[in-house]
Amino acid sequence: MPALDFLHSPKGRLSLALVIWFLVMLGLGTGNIGNPNLWFDEALQVWASMGQGHYTNYDTALDHSVRSALKANYSSTWDPPGLSLLMHLLGKISQQLWIFRSLTLFFMFAGAFLLSRLALQWRPQHLLSYISGLILFAASLLCHYAFEIRPYSMELLHALLAVYITCSFETDWSRKKTLLLGTLLALCMASRYTSVFPALLCAGLLFIKCFYEPEQPNVFVFPRKKLEAYLLLFFPSLVIGLALCSGLILIKNLQWNMATNNDAYHLLFLSANAPGELFNWATLLLWLPLLALLALRWLPLRLFPELARKYDGFVVFVLLFNILRLLLDWAQYIPYSLSFRFNLPCHALLLFSYIPLTLLIFEYCSLKYEAHPLIERLQTLGGAALVLLILVKTLAFTRIDEDQSIAYLSSLEPEPAPKILAAVNTYPGLRYAFELGALRERRQWRDKLYYYGSRQPKHKDWVVSQKFDFIGVQRGGMNEEYYRLAKQKQYDYILEGHATMRESGKRQGFSTVIVKLN
Repeated sequence: MPALDFLHSPKGRLSLALVIWFLVMLGLGTGNIGNPNLWFDEALQVWASMGQGHYTNYDTALDHSVRSALKANYSSTWDPPGLSLLMHLLGKISQQLWIFRSLTLFFMFAGAFLLSRLALQWRPQHLLSYISGLILFAASLLCHYAFEIRPYSMELLHALLAVYITCSFETDWSRKKTLLLGTLLALCMASRYTSVFPALLCAGLLFIKCFYEPEQPNVFVFPRKKLEAYLLLFFPSLVIGLALCSGLILIKNLQWNMATNNDAYHLLFLSANAPGELFNWATLLLWLPLLALLALRWLPLRLFPELARKYDGFVVFVLLFNILRLLLDWAQYIPYSLSFRFNLPCHALLLFSYIPLTLLIFEYCSLKYEAHPLIERLQTLGGAALVLLILVKTLAFTRIDEDQSIAYLSSLEPEPAPKILAAVNTYPGLRYAFELGALRERRQWRDKLYYYGSRQPKHKDWVVSQKFDFIGVQRGGMNEEYYRLAKQKQYDYILEGHATMRESGKRQGFSTVIVKLN
């Protein structure tokens, strides 16, 4: 049939893949990019990009300089200024949340595109290779953080770009291509400080690939062409790395001190403090394809080791990267947990490992059972199953926010204005909503918005100090006594801070529960 013949041609596969990519982007973006909610961590990122602290007073004039964004980033966030600067530039177009969520979603799709490019190098004649990167969106965790206005998806893009460069680099690349990829790698490294690890791993593996000559007397040989390409690729990362170090020094290591405090939030997820974050079925399922690739490559099995050779660069990078992150966890610096935001790169790379394993099995079956129609049908069925899984996942996905109060408040009638008691942690998000976001047409509501916290604020000129009503348990939820007191004061709603994350069981974190009193 002409239609089937077309789909089996390179143009047909590309056309079908483009349709699938479009449907995934449309399905995932619809209903999520325009999300009006803004929880505490996202709010501090947004305000930092605008050059302000997250607890700055209402209606403080914005300083639109890059310097103010840099200063606010280092004083308010825990990360390098890469995302804040990009958001600062986008803010000149629009300061609405959709443009910032579009940026983080772009990072995720760019990473998926790089993985698909990598799979096309392994097996260009298979449709699965064209859509392979979309397997990232089969994971709810990655879908959730695709819309998080924080640098997690940018960090993920950096790791995937490092993998792509490691596996694809050729010394005959043009100078423009080499410098472009090197610059992109450097810019993405300014996402989070943990991005230094895939950068170093990429540089180390390519150093061996380019200069290691075991048959030569000096072992390492440095031909001019290879050395020039290597320097073009990694000199931008060296410059950015030095700039990040100098930034930490200039602010007297404020971010480092915040990250290494004994009560730092991320330390709760170390395997020493929470073994379940490391030892669980999800971690085993993610590691399974990588272990299978290692076994098929090194066990004395007929044909498999030779076919698996093309995946060596990918397997070595992913294995070493995961071992490095495990060592950092055991040294009690950074949690390895694959089920939370601190280690999205390892989660994504392990998940993608199912693709080379599947391609390897397909190739083996095609050679062993050459031209057998059943094998071709099974391969087609496997690709169709992946497409169906991803489409259903992305079309049905709706991000569940830690703080849903802004969307809820915007659904209420504008008049009469409700009297609201809110946890202090909600202030940055509410301030954005009233000044720039979904509640900007209801600014008069701020007159009836009051705050509570575990202690009286120190700065008397801060609006929260002036609107602070009573001391309550800010992160542990309220009891009936607090509710009675709030009713006596004629509050209509409480935006109540909780110490456990929404839909995460007993996992510690911040979430907001909306309590209707009247």
